[in-house]
Amino acid sequence: MKGKRTKLEELVDELAEEGLPRHMRVAYALYDLARDMVRAANEARDTEAVDQGELERLARRALAVVLAAQAENDQKAREILSHPHRLKGVACP
Repeated sequence: MKGKRTKLEELVDELAEEGLPRHMRVAYALYDLARDMVRAANEARDTEAVDQGELERLARRALAVVLAAQAENDQKAREILSHPHRLKGVACP
């Protein structure tokens, strides 16, 4: 579902790797998640089918944003947002 990355997406990723404060990191993650949710919704509408795997990935990413916002420090927030797949099996708050 992921295509070629735009220059803006590459810039956002580069900035995210640097020492951004947690609120900005969470904001970028939310923008990225929202864009991918709209893309998934459009795909479901166009194909008349729901990709269960994609829904699970989006849900894990949403959970990652919540946990990152609650993280004890910026480094932990960055780790959570960088690896949402590690949240498999984590209970949703």
